[in-house]
Amino acid sequence: MKIFESIIKKDDIVFDVGSNLGDKSEIFLSLGAKVIGFEPQLECCEYSIRRFINTNFLVENIGLDNKVGTEKIYIASYHTISSMSEKFIEESKKERFVEYSWNNQRIIKTDTLDNMIYKYGKPAFIKIDVEGYELNVLQGLSQPIDCISIEYNPELCESTIKCIEYICSLNNETIFNYGYRNDEYFKYNDWISKDEMISYLRSVNDFKFEFGDVYVKNINMI
Repeated sequence: MKIFESIIKKDDIVFDVGSNLGDKSEIFLSLGAKVIGFEPQLECCEYSIRRFINTNFLVENIGLDNKVGTEKIYIASYHTISSMSEKFIEESKKERFVEYSWNNQRIIKTDTLDNMIYKYGKPAFIKIDVEGYELNVLQGLSQPIDCISIEYNPELCESTIKCIEYICSLNNETIFNYGYRNDEYFKYNDWISKDEMISYLRSVNDFKFEFGDVYVKNINMI
């Protein structure tokens, strides 16, 4: 994805929060980054360890949250949509994921972004894709990051806006862009303001097929 070529440089530390099987981690590694994945599903962690053996990839089998402790995750019938957010499950099963179920539960360990930064160093980029639990993850962060992406699903639009507001409370010199689904390029040629980003997000009414990622970048990031 050309999107990441503009925000990741060789030897950058990248946090892949919700790394799953490592599809995005593979892209980050190809750009020369050191990648730390965070994935609460043990099976996905074990797969990614085998996938990226002898590379600059590490994975923590934890969920990131606003506290250290334990939390419940709902395991879906398709691994990419397992979630710690009951709201995500409630809303997405109405239209987007009507054919899936979340019948299994596990208790997992949780930690915070701040603690992981202390452990691994400050990342240049944090990708957060945790099926509706993005705000909880961000609330474990108390310092500005050059670039952060958060997954957007329109049925949880107001939660995404809260995420944007939280990031801006840590760093108010921010500009925004959007990656539609898994498109190769950003939606906007020029980065836009917070208000413009929020206006776009609130205009979306396709709850079945629209999804993407909101990118929040420090205005001074080169």
